[in-house]
Amino acid sequence: MTKSTRPNDKSASTKNNSKTNETESNKTKNKPNKVSKKQKNDAQNASSRKRTSSKKKKTSNHPVLHLTCYCALFFILLAILLFDIDQVDTVAMQPALHKDDIVVSFAPPFVHPTPAIGQIYHIHSENEAPNFLRLISCGEHTVTYDEDVIRPNGKAMKRLKLTNDAIARPADAPEIWRESLESGQQWRIMLPQLPIRSHLHGSVTLSANTCFAAGDNRMSSYDSRHFGPIDQHNLTGKALFILHTTQSDGIFGPFIKLL
Repeated sequence: MTKSTRPNDKSASTKNNSKTNETESNKTKNKPNKVSKKQKNDAQNASSRKRTSSKKKKTSNHPVLHLTCYCALFFILLAILLFDIDQVDTVAMQPALHKDDIVVSFAPPFVHPTPAIGQIYHIHSENEAPNFLRLISCGEHTVTYDEDVIRPNGKAMKRLKLTNDAIARPADAPEIWRESLESGQQWRIMLPQLPIRSHLHGSVTLSANTCFAAGDNRMSSYDSRHFGPIDQHNLTGKALFILHTTQSDGIFGPFIKLL
């Protein structure tokens, strides 16, 4: 009898072990499901947080982008209103300006500032073609001139020769001189080596709102010695710098040369 009961006990124990194993396996199966749900909830919460943060970043970047666009548009419109770009059509202003140079001028609309003696201005009148010339004198003065010599208020401007005579050069090569006023303004002018005899002599009486202008290339310039004084309203812009020069001697090669 004892021998017959032992196998039954073993089978019963194996059955009980199998049941416990099944229950444990069921528990382990259920545990990952609970963890996965938590992970899903955490992932969803994290993604929602990222979305909200990205939305906040996008909304926060929009005002800055709009502000930069508005500022750029404002400065572009301001530059269009305040500045002019013109091309030099003559050799009258050599050596400061050469033909085909592109010059940026300060030209505010509806404003006529007080002209500055010694500065280069873009001049445009009804009877004369647009041109760049240098102001020699303005306002209630008498200017006399004889060939290339100009005397504001009867006083000749000082000159200093800059060309080195020790260096051989062709006879038709021009000479460079420094011309200056008593007030301190100075600039360079271009004169021929050989004297040129012409009929350029006389005097011009200026009124309060007129100026006398001349070119730096003194004997190849069409200026106030030919057509008389210039009204201040015809000074359309003060030359600031050369945007593109034909001489390749600017700050960046052919670009940006200050006057």
